[in-house]
Amino acid sequence: MDKHLHGRVLTALVILIATSQPVSGQVGRFSVDGPKPATLEALIDFSSVIVEATVESAYPVIDRPPEVTSDFLIRVNKVVKGNLTSNQIAVHQAGGTLPGGRIAEPMQYSIMVPGERYILFLDANPPATLPNRGVPRYLLAAGFYGLVKVEGNQVVWPKGIPEAWKTTYRFGPNDLIASIQARSQGR
Repeated sequence: MDKHLHGRVLTALVILIATSQPVSGQVGRFSVDGPKPATLEALIDFSSVIVEATVESAYPVIDRPPEVTSDFLIRVNKVVKGNLTSNQIAVHQAGGTLPGGRIAEPMQYSIMVPGERYILFLDANPPATLPNRGVPRYLLAAGFYGLVKVEGNQVVWPKGIPEAWKTTYRFGPNDLIASIQARSQGR
């Protein structure tokens, strides 16, 4: 390889590494990739199970460099779409708090918190490499789009969802559940 070309390639590589974003698993903030449904209807169709639920507890963080992930024990208050065999499930989420208080936080959403209420759009096909939690296991559907926090009479879409989506789908929890049920029954 030409000496000048080799130098330019090395310079480009150094610039690329120096300006790259943190990846999942590094302590700090990171970005989560995944499908981004264009509409609420697409998110409903993509989700095999949708529940209104409360986070009961968090399992110890899974620190498998370069990934940091968390599992949560969820109490299902209501199945909105699909079928479940248990009123408790485990839901897997990227990010978490490591021993010593270090936090790996996704930029697009907040980590679930015990005691908080959510409407969860779920994927029933988690990777087989995740720990067995003794209850059925799910992933958030469509990445962070599947995590909708309930605060009083409002739903709070994750911070990474476009503002146009949040404006279009500004619902109370009962209206969102009714929309999900209407879409699910019509299919």
